[in-house]
Amino acid sequence: MKHTLLALTLTASSAFAQQPAPPTVTPAVQVDPRFAAWLGCWRLDDDLAGTGARMCITPEKGGVRLQTVVGTQRGIDEVVIPDNVAHAIIDSDCKGTERAEWSKDGARLFRATEVACGKEAPRTINGVAFMAPGPSWLSVQYVTGTAANPAVRVQRYRRAANQQLADGTKAPQPPAELLARVASGTKWDVADVIEASSKVPAEALQASLAELHQPFDVNKKTLVALDEGGVHEAVIDRGLQALAVAERAHGQRGRSQPQKVQQAHGAVQGQNRKYRCAIGNSLAGSQVSSWPSARTS
Repeated sequence: MKHTLLALTLTASSAFAQQPAPPTVTPAVQVDPRFAAWLGCWRLDDDLAGTGARMCITPEKGGVRLQTVVGTQRGIDEVVIPDNVAHAIIDSDCKGTERAEWSKDGARLFRATEVACGKEAPRTINGVAFMAPGPSWLSVQYVTGTAANPAVRVQRYRRAANQQLADGTKAPQPPAELLARVASGTKWDVADVIEASSKVPAEALQASLAELHQPFDVNKKTLVALDEGGVHEAVIDRGLQALAVAERAHGQRGRSQPQKVQQAHGAVQGQNRKYRCAIGNSLAGSQVSSWPSARTS
């Protein structure tokens, strides 16, 4: 009887030992709802054929991962964590820190980077990224450094037809209803302009407003609010007021326009051309330029 029980025990133990281990399940990364509309792959606005580099955005713990993908090759890879904490830049050639934070309404992401690459002089990059009607994804940066003239760089992206990542998998996609809502309109108000003016230089804010193509109802009340909010006079005079005048001029539908209105409209159009000239000059925006965006831990 003892031999029989021992045999049964050994048989059961052997059978249990031969059972395959349950597969390891990797928990899905929770998507920050503020990043939801950003997910997927984007092409530069002037890459109509969609054959150039793409910016693919995927969820990452605490933020998102931005990957530059050319064909099936992955280029620069960076993680953005919007916790308003300075993160060290992880790169063999570049050293520095980056800090990112959301706007109060969660519609704009502000980034501040201090970086030095190789033997180049250190650079400071202050920027803002946001969604715009289309839908479009915009990145506006203001770059300064001791060895280079200050410059504004604007990249406008649109959703790419190719949503494949470098590893062959499909990039996570935002909900269709969210994209439709973003495509119909994403507007800034006076409070948004005031907040952004405290986060990015006036040049970057002015470029952002020019790229929005959004009319502003500028009156005495809003002018006082902007001034008291510390918004730079250049943003008010050459940005918001020019956009407001241009919109009113456009609404006249062919009526004769006063010379002042025509000049304001021309200033806005020239402003747009000035900022747009930077779009598409480098693959997938600043990620492959001489001013790299930070890759953070």
